[in-house]
Parts: sequence; structure tokens; C-alpha cells
Amino acid sequence: MNKIKILFVDDQPLVLCGIKRMLRDLRDKRDVHYVENGIDALNFLRNESADGIVSDMRMPSMDGATVLKLARSRSPETVRVILSG
Repeated sequence: MNKIKILFVDDQPLVLCGIKRMLRDLRDKRDVHYVENGIDALNFLRNESADGIVSDMRMPSMDGATVLKLARSRSPETVRVILSG
């Protein structure tokens, strides 16, 4: 059985740590990856597929809407979700 692969993008490491803690019990069922900016997210998608990408909206240099728009062009089958405070 293949694990669902999810990529989280947030420029705040403490937010990513909180998400990691929250999803810790699902690690046997999900393949979860974390990056701190849009460029790293797009590089990840260049090298690997993902079933879903969850991106913070407000990040420096590249906002979440741009990350998801570019992710759609690279991986149209990936589910895309904006995370906003």
C-alpha cells in the first residue's frame, strides 16, 4: 500500500514543528515532507511527486498563491491547499 505523500510549505520553522507534532501519529500512513519556502517546494516537486501540497499564504519572496500556481503547472494532479492565519 502506497502512503499518501504531502508537502507542507511555511517560512516559520515553529509552525512546521507544530504540524510535525500534530501529524506524528500518522507517520505510518502518510509520507510527509516539510520545506520553508516556495523555491524548495518547487524543487521538491521537480524531483518527486506529491499527492497534496499545503502552503502558508504569507511568505517572503514567494507567497502561497504563487507556490500553488507554479505547483499546478508542474504537477496538475496534486491537491493544493492554502494555509492562512
